[in-house]
Amino acid sequence: MGFWRGTPDGLAILRPVTRRRPRPKATRPAAPSPPKPSRDQRVAWTALAALLVSLVATWVFFPVLGFDFVNYDDPAYVRANPHVLRGLTASSVAWAFGTTHASNWHPLTWLSHMVDVQLFGLSPGGHHGTSLVLHLVSAVLLLLLVRAWTGSVGVATAVAALFAWHPAHVESVAWVSERKDVLCALLLWLTLGTYTAYARRPPASRGPLRLAVVALLLALALMAKPMAVTAPFLMLLVDVWPLGRLPLDVAPDVARVRPLLVEKLPLLALSALSCVVTFAAQRAGGAVASLGVLSLPERLGNAAVALVAYLGMFFRPAGLAVFYPHPGASPPFVLGGSVLLLLALTWGAWHTRRRFPFLLVGWLWFVGSLVPVIGLVQVGEQALADRYTYVPYVGLSLALAEGARQLLQLHALTGRALVAAGGAFLLALVPVARKQVGTWHDSVTLFRRALEVTRDNHVAERLLGAALLDSGDATEAEPHLREAVRLRPGSAAALNALGVALTRLSRPGDAEAALEAFRRAAVADPGDPDTHNNLGNSLEARGNVEDALAEYGEAIRLAPGSAAGYRNTGLTLAELGRLEEARHALEEAVRIEPGHAPTLGDLGTVLAQLGRVDEALERYRESLRLDPASRLVRHQLARLLARSGRFNDAVAALRQGLDRDGDDHGGRVLLTQLYLAAGQQEAARQEMSILESKAPAEALDLRRQLQAAAQGRGSP
Repeated sequence: MGFWRGTPDGLAILRPVTRRRPRPKATRPAAPSPPKPSRDQRVAWTALAALLVSLVATWVFFPVLGFDFVNYDDPAYVRANPHVLRGLTASSVAWAFGTTHASNWHPLTWLSHMVDVQLFGLSPGGHHGTSLVLHLVSAVLLLLLVRAWTGSVGVATAVAALFAWHPAHVESVAWVSERKDVLCALLLWLTLGTYTAYARRPPASRGPLRLAVVALLLALALMAKPMAVTAPFLMLLVDVWPLGRLPLDVAPDVARVRPLLVEKLPLLALSALSCVVTFAAQRAGGAVASLGVLSLPERLGNAAVALVAYLGMFFRPAGLAVFYPHPGASPPFVLGGSVLLLLALTWGAWHTRRRFPFLLVGWLWFVGSLVPVIGLVQVGEQALADRYTYVPYVGLSLALAEGARQLLQLHALTGRALVAAGGAFLLALVPVARKQVGTWHDSVTLFRRALEVTRDNHVAERLLGAALLDSGDATEAEPHLREAVRLRPGSAAALNALGVALTRLSRPGDAEAALEAFRRAAVADPGDPDTHNNLGNSLEARGNVEDALAEYGEAIRLAPGSAAGYRNTGLTLAELGRLEEARHALEEAVRIEPGHAPTLGDLGTVLAQLGRVDEALERYRESLRLDPASRLVRHQLARLLARSGRFNDAVAALRQGLDRDGDDHGGRVLLTQLYLAAGQQEAARQEMSILESKAPAEALDLRRQLQAAAQGRGSP
């Protein structure tokens, strides 16, 4: 092709004009993409990751196997629950499905505690071990689930590791009463995994049976802990990402959304039913605070502040405590800042939803799974709780781990830096979590720590005082219990514990102060049988026997399945000489609590007074079988054997006790008296010689008794 161009002479000629073709630029050869790992390699990496997460988590939590129960909920769940203590029986299983004890309906959790009692009795290490195993299995299941969602072993490992050893999750594992947490989470991961397999199948091959399996697993999770009510919502989030059934990069399509909602209707119905049952159980148990106690604005404000606190706890898990007192209305600047931060994060997640849907999914997972426990329906007195993060933190870790992976693909240098920072963060959590585990060693350690990191914590003050009482230290317990009463003057539990402490201290004026504390406790909570028992004991000690019997009767009326009221009634009737009535009351106490050694000993004493020697001996021996260290019962057994002419059996019983407890000076005195009465002077001298070396005061007193007996002024 050519163009006409002018020439200097004015003639026009046709010259061809050609365009130069651009030279091709030299390009570097493209770097070969790394080969994709084979299926066997992926399985091997996944197995190695699961092993690593499990080993680190085991090291973090292994000390719990040597920990005791704590006095916060553990008595109600295991240690003093007569139904659980029976193990797996037909009646206990029926109770598990029919009870709302502890203001909840979670039969599967009760059954797991019963299995532990069946296997380990009341050895706390076995109960802790079960919770640890469930937690480890749950962490591995979560790793497999996230691996199935994202296809990335790295993302799955990060999410599972943070779940397995985040310090905020220590409470769920180290606290026996939070068995419901670890059991529910394990079943929730199975539910979501089964749902993922269902959703990834072709529509024609899904079928109602597969969805029924999902519903069954959800029902089991709800029977472990009702916090699983958010599972249908989590499934909808998974539909958005990673399943891609509801993409956010296109306008919502009713035809696409409707089937996803319809298929979840049975699951939503299960969650709704669980909500109704749980609310009814908590209201019946008095755990739900009325709007008169906490107004709706206060609840909404605390929800916003608590969400930000949970965010902070995720990145900086310091100052953790078993109980955080509710502060009431938050300061305006704290509330305002919290609301602004939540709005900004929500806007950011929504604004980037098309390119990074995992950010919105992770954020909504975190917020949505906290809704049942955020305090909109206030249950209990806490403002927040570490255990509530057990499932919600998975959403945050999923968003962050997937974000790091995608950043690594887009900007290698920045991505590597972020991955390295995330790995360092996970490693830094390990010693923090191990240290946090140590705070659950026993009740005293647990609540001392709570008082160190919180203010005006009436629950920690009360339970620390109660723990010190249990350890026999009424002197140190008293100031904590007085502080608990100061912070909550209407707390029947604090008043009751203070009354017990004052009773044990027995200083001038303490008996009257204890009686007043018990009376105030009975007014604050007339339905507490323990308070009526303690009030009865206080009245009985002051000689008000009829009033004491009335209080014991009220305790029995309030808790007919509790042995304490019957035992107290029986002891009081025995002191009045009403032995047949005492026998009936003590036999009822033994029927309710057959493994209570002191009650068996008391019944043996009443039977002996009634002349029913063989029955009394049987009860004494049964009591000693349960508690071989009981000196009082062993002495009573020996006396009764001696009185019934069974001298050798009496000596054998005392000898057996002294072999176990060489410092039982009362038993040695009694043995010496038996030898003297039988004319065995040499044996008596040997025992007297031991007594003089170990307990000179008791030996001197015995010599005086013997001298008085020899002079006719007394009897041995």
